[in-house]
Formats: sequence, structure tokens, C-alpha cells
Amino acid sequence: MKFIIYIFLVCIVVSPVYSQLTQLESIFPLYKVTVPTKEPQALPQILACKDQMYSFVNLTGTLEYYQGPLWKKLPKNQFIVHSYQSNLDKRILSKPFGLFRGEVVNSIVDSNGLLLLTTTAQLHHSTLPKKKKFEKALNSDSIYLTCIDPSTSVRWSRAFGITNSSYIQYHSVEHKNGFHKVFFQVKDTLYLYSLLPSGLTESVKRYAIPQHHKVSFSHISSNEELIVVTTRIWPQYEISLEEQHFVLSYSIIQTLKWKEYVSGTRFEVFIKSFLVDTKGSVYLLGNFLNEITSAFTTVKSKGQQDIFVIKISKQGSTLGVFGIGGKEGDNFGAATLTKTNDLILSGQMYSTGTVLNEVLDFNQKPFTFVSKISNDNRLIFAKVFGGYSVVHNKITEDHHKRILLVGMFKDTLTTRNGDVLISKGGNDFYLATYDEYGNFEAVQPFGSEADESYLLNVILIPNNSVSVLAYTTGILNAKKEREYSQVLWRFKYQR
Repeated sequence: MKFIIYIFLVCIVVSPVYSQLTQLESIFPLYKVTVPTKEPQALPQILACKDQMYSFVNLTGTLEYYQGPLWKKLPKNQFIVHSYQSNLDKRILSKPFGLFRGEVVNSIVDSNGLLLLTTTAQLHHSTLPKKKKFEKALNSDSIYLTCIDPSTSVRWSRAFGITNSSYIQYHSVEHKNGFHKVFFQVKDTLYLYSLLPSGLTESVKRYAIPQHHKVSFSHISSNEELIVVTTRIWPQYEISLEEQHFVLSYSIIQTLKWKEYVSGTRFEVFIKSFLVDTKGSVYLLGNFLNEITSAFTTVKSKGQQDIFVIKISKQGSTLGVFGIGGKEGDNFGAATLTKTNDLILSGQMYSTGTVLNEVLDFNQKPFTFVSKISNDNRLIFAKVFGGYSVVHNKITEDHHKRILLVGMFKDTLTTRNGDVLISKGGNDFYLATYDEYGNFEAVQPFGSEADESYLLNVILIPNNSVSVLAYTTGILNAKKEREYSQVLWRFKYQR
């Protein structure tokens, strides 16, 4: 009996652990937009929470949406809200809305699966009124927040007291502690509206922002304290070595608790990601040229452009400033935090480079790397994914601590394990998976024959599927128009 148990345990240890990627829907059409000789004003959006998902697009142009098996056409300045349930297996409803003078500037799905749209003009139902045109650009109107339920019916819509949208320098919407949190920065004041589920105002808070600074990121903690990152707005032709960015922490009574700065010469520090872990520590990530300083710690770049990671404690002390890269230009890609507050980071290197003293190199350049840094600033792993024409857009951790890397490649992509992926068109995409220790598991290419393709978003849904939304473009030469089509790809991966 002991011998049988021993053999069974050995088989478990030596059996390979891998992810099998299965393509469930290769092409699931959503929209086609035809725009005369110009680029779209806004990109399509996709949002999900639990088993509820929405997809919508707000574009100036002729919009067709797939109702299956036929396409339906809408007039100019209309948009469709698609509603899905049960991990996209069922399309609940598709309803057109009119937005004749404004645009959708923000959108979220709350914890109850309700869609919140912030618009610069009032949302209308049905079609464009006959013999009416709204060609004039919006210069004064209110800001509206509209709550839409899964049946795509409007629960409520309300306006805010800001009469000119051009005054707004920063805007964001969050769902926190059962309230809808709406941010507006007007001049040197950041307003925070807390709305009840019914849309009524529960409270309004005001935070003083440093003069000539614009909020770029914001976060509300579980105890209602606020952290914001601001960027200095420089007058034209002014060159200065003064600090460019502030990390500001405000108490629940709206007073400043602490302030930390991040500096470099003008146009040389680019904050691209802002993360806050469960302990309240702040992570800033991006690119820098020459050198970057946080508090009294300065790091110099190894080459033309490096990647930086700055960690600041809940009390406002800089816990680390790290430079990542080599002698050539390097690009930050994406980052996320795990449930145990470890940092997962990806980027591109154009030469041999280092991640916390781990040397990375590949025979095809530029190459993409994936790394994981512990919450006490130790390197858990740093691995090369693949090289040549690789651009990655999203990295995340799933429910089983598996790391998902999704990105775009042009023509061909060679992975570190020797796989060569060939695109169907000019640009295609890939989904790669790693285990929590950085062991490569699988990679799956996907895409269409269109010459240009762009990744919009990646969403994890509860049954461990990953939904990838892409839109592709193709030029219609005869009509001198550009057609944009939005396509949904869905994959299932399992161990």
C-alpha cells in the first residue's frame, strides 16, 4: 500500500503543469463604423463585473451594429449599449442612445453590475430628431452621470453644477463602499461627489491642489482617505529643474497629511501607471530619461530611456526607486498587484538589460520581459517572453495566481521557448500564461486578416475565461472612407 501511494505522489510531482488555451469564439462581431477621411473621435469600450458585461462605442460616423444574423444601421452621433450575461453566452439586449452634442468621457460598472456613463451632454433615447442638426461644437453644457441597468434601461440621470466642460482638468468615477465617487478638478480644487445608489448626493468634499498642477491619478482608501498624483502644467517655452509630480495624501477631513515629489528635467519623467496595495503603499511606474528623483533618492538611466518603479509607504516615505533597462531605449508595458501585494511588471528592452540585478537578453530585439517583485522589494523572477515586433498591452493575475500577458505583434513573433507565431494580417495578438513562479505554460495567437488591429481591453470573467476585445481597421479606397470594426475574441484556459 505504501508503495502505491509513493508511485502516486511521484506521478503528481513529475506530471507537467500547463495551460491549454482553447479558442471558443474566433470572431464575434459587435460594430462597424464608417468615418469619412478622418480618425474616430473615441474608441469602443468594454466593461465587466461578475457575470455582467457591457460593450458600447461613441463615434461620429455611420454606425452599424450586429443583431444576428443581420446588421442594423444607426444615424450619425448615435451609439449602442450591448448588454451580456453568463460570461457572454447570452446577449440580453442592444439599445441605441443619442448623444448629439457631446461625448462619453468616463464609464464604469459598479459591484451590482450597473453601467455608469459620464457624458458632456444629456443622453437621449431613440433616433435623431427629424430636421434637427447639432453640428456646433459643445462649448457650454452640464456634465451628466447616467445609470443604466442590464436591460439597458436608464435608472437615473443627473447633472452636476459645472456649466462648462472645458473647465474640467481631471475627471474620474469610482464605486467604493457602496457609493458612486465622482471626481472633478476645476482650477486648483478637486471636488469629490459621493452619490447614493439612487443618484442623490450624499456628500461633497473639496481638496486643495497645488497651483499649476493637474491631477493625473486618484485613489480612495477603504477608510475614505484620498491619494492623488499631480503633474505640473508648464507654461510654454519654460524650462526648469523643479519637481514635476507630487504624490499627495489627504485625510478624511480633507486636510493634507503628507506630500512626496518625483522630479526630473522637463519632458523626462513619464508616469504611466499608479497602483495602491492593500497596505496603502503607492507604486508609480513609467519611463524616464537621464535621471529620476523621489525624495532624496536619485537613479540614473543606463541608456537612452529606462523604466522606473517608485514605491512610497502609507506614511509618505519613499521605500525604493528602481531603474530597469539597458544601454538602449526601454519601454514600460503594464503592471498589476497580486492579492499578496507582489508587483507583476512587463516591458520591452532593446538591448541586454537588468531587472533588480537579474540580467536579461534575447537574440531577437526588442524583446518583452515579465517580472515579479515581492512586497519587500525582492526579485521573485524575471523572464524573457519573446522578441521582434512585440508590443504588450495588459498583464494580470487570475483566480489561480496564473499570470496572463496579452499583447500585439506585427508579422512574426518568436517566443523564448522557440515557438514562431505568424500574424494573419499586419497586426495580430497573443495571450501567454505563466504560473506564479514565472514558469512559461502556453501561448495562443489570435487576430484577423485586417492590416491594422488594436487591442482595447482584456477582462477576466468568473469561470476563468479571458475576454479580449479588439477593433480592426481597413481603408475603403473607392469611397475614401475608413471603416472600423469591433470584434470580440474569447478564450478558455485551464490547467
